[in-house]
Amino acid sequence: RRAASDGGDSGGGAAPAARAPGLRPASAPLALLVAAIAAAGEPAVVEVPLRCELHSLCAVNISVGTPPQNLQVWVDSGSSIFWVPNGTGRAFGFNSTNSSSFEAGSHVELPVYADGLKVIGTAAHEAVALGGSSIDRSPFVVRDMLGGAAPPPMVIPLPGPGLRPTVGAGPADPALAAGFGDIGSGILGLGSCRPGEEWKESDGEPVEGFFCHFWDTQPKETPRTFRLEGGGASPRLVIGETIEEGDEAHQGFRFARNNFAPRSMLWYMGVRAFGMQARGSSGFFSLRRPAQVDFNSQLPYGAAALLDSGAAAIRVSTSFFTLILRGMPAGCQRSGDERYAAIECPCKSVEEFPTMTFSIEAAGNVRFLGLDFGSDFLVCMPPETYVVRDATAGKCKVDIVDGGTTHVVFNTEAIVLGMPFFRAAAIAYDAKRREVAIGPRPKGLDCDCTDPKNWWSTGKRLSLRRVFLCLFAVSALCAYVYLTFSPSSLAGTCRSRLGGLVSAAGGPPPSWGTPPPP
Repeated sequence: RRAASDGGDSGGGAAPAARAPGLRPASAPLALLVAAIAAAGEPAVVEVPLRCELHSLCAVNISVGTPPQNLQVWVDSGSSIFWVPNGTGRAFGFNSTNSSSFEAGSHVELPVYADGLKVIGTAAHEAVALGGSSIDRSPFVVRDMLGGAAPPPMVIPLPGPGLRPTVGAGPADPALAAGFGDIGSGILGLGSCRPGEEWKESDGEPVEGFFCHFWDTQPKETPRTFRLEGGGASPRLVIGETIEEGDEAHQGFRFARNNFAPRSMLWYMGVRAFGMQARGSSGFFSLRRPAQVDFNSQLPYGAAALLDSGAAAIRVSTSFFTLILRGMPAGCQRSGDERYAAIECPCKSVEEFPTMTFSIEAAGNVRFLGLDFGSDFLVCMPPETYVVRDATAGKCKVDIVDGGTTHVVFNTEAIVLGMPFFRAAAIAYDAKRREVAIGPRPKGLDCDCTDPKNWWSTGKRLSLRRVFLCLFAVSALCAYVYLTFSPSSLAGTCRSRLGGLVSAAGGPPPSWGTPPPP
């Protein structure tokens, strides 16, 4: 259902519209019915502001129940379900006893997060309003416990970097569960479905994804898209907007190829290469750059990058983390030996840190018989998006965490691009195409991208630089063989002239090979 448009009156109090000559005026009930049918078929765009904490997550206002209970929930593109804490007997959360539309279901234990963290509570249906859109009988979970831990107390600090694991495996950690309790809210999963599909977190205790149900309540023409802007002065979430393709200079979006779409409905894309570039250290023919890695040299489809707005940091494997640490300024070190350790550095300014650049495989890239034509685009992250400075201590904390030695998904290297990436550019997702799109940077955020791809060791990816170098080398070799050994008169003339030029320059005459007899 859609909210009544501005200036309308559900009681029929709007001014009568002018009618065309020769037509009889319709009755008031019939006019209202026609207007309602027309409004129901019109695609609706839902735009809601976000509250983004400094170097943490973004929350959105949502209403649950009848009468509405206003909550703030974290926006999470790394999961699908919508859950809120049980507020019965507490000062925060959702109190089902105060809602006349609450429909309780069965008890569920959903392994929503891949490290073993579970949402434990009651599956239910309830009236939910998000922005200007309202949904009857929306699926959600009233959470009693998280990961087997007791419900968090009333005052919980904001989640720190890396407290929202989504890739990997391991036992549930109660310390991670404590990071979800702030602002008395829960998680709104943005994982979505294509038309006619369903997505349930568990076959044994099925709970439908929130937006899988949401799209079924919207007109068929509504684009199944999300646009999440986590940076800038006015962060926002836009749902159902047509994503305009184009280059960044014209505020357009560039779609990334999702080679992993058949295996996941989350926001995945392929990363070809990654680099960290300090100012003034680039080189066109440089074979290596500081903290540079080209995934295509070993992985034909690159690294699988999950764009996860429910993660406060970027999470990578231990080997990748070590490479990044080496590219940081002098004095930077691992924050500790504990799980999901970050990087800490003595610093005077965040400008001391390098710019990070990702090479993303473009949606229009062509792959033929295993060969990769190499189409890509670059996205860069300036240091202010991933570094926070503590002026009192004179230290900087880098929002990049060590995800462990085994950080793999779909049998390839896994990267979780958390909120630092969302602060660097507008991110969109088309659920029908199952493709991520990268939009323009927030206003006032300057960043110079440098291509991190290795132009020589490219695996099956086409590299024009390598092609040109090989063609030049082969041409030079053929020219040398022809001039040295060819018995033709043209080759002899060229040898004589080259010898004359060398002698005129004061050098010894060249010694040519003996041409074979004619």
